[in-house]
Amino acid sequence: MEKPKGMKLRGGIWHIDKQINGKPFRFSTKTKDLKVARQVLRDLEFSAGLTPAMTAWEVHVAELMQKKDSWAHQALRSSKRRNKQRGHGQSQLTPHLLKNLLLRSRGYCELTGIPFNYGECAKGSPYRHSIDRINSDTGYSINNCRIICLAANYAINKWGDDVLRKIARALLLKDLQDEFCGETNTITSHKKKTATEAAVSH
Repeated sequence: MEKPKGMKLRGGIWHIDKQINGKPFRFSTKTKDLKVARQVLRDLEFSAGLTPAMTAWEVHVAELMQKKDSWAHQALRSSKRRNKQRGHGQSQLTPHLLKNLLLRSRGYCELTGIPFNYGECAKGSPYRHSIDRINSDTGYSINNCRIICLAANYAINKWGDDVLRKIARALLLKDLQDEFCGETNTITSHKKKTATEAAVSH
């Protein structure tokens, strides 16, 4: 097997050993899985390549990781508990990985593209950030997690990704038809109904 660049295997655990933008990074990924370790390195390279001037989202992420009673640390504890309850083994979602997931989103829902509502006033907001497991049959890992808005997460957990997408397509199509076709023409209305039914059937 070709040796991964910027990584070393020590005691069966993959370690990062690389300089990024002139700054040395040396730490354990805490995993034996090379695929997961490579994702850690990719996330590190992404976050280290961010501009020196921190955005409001980056400041928010830094604060989340610093405060032990924040949403981030509550989410980490919850992921460990749920993984154990579901028999998925130990959660791979470490503080480092969660931070990079949050930074990867850049403050936008990774499913819809909607900007997150964050800060103290965002508690309970449908647009607040949340962790979603892409495949609900497996646990919390770097490759199975994305940061999406709370409302989308609730809908997916209840009915699944396909239902949410079907509703989104139908709403978009109806809005476009209402805007450009109007409501008065009977033939147009029939075409709208047929098109909407076709959209939601896929």
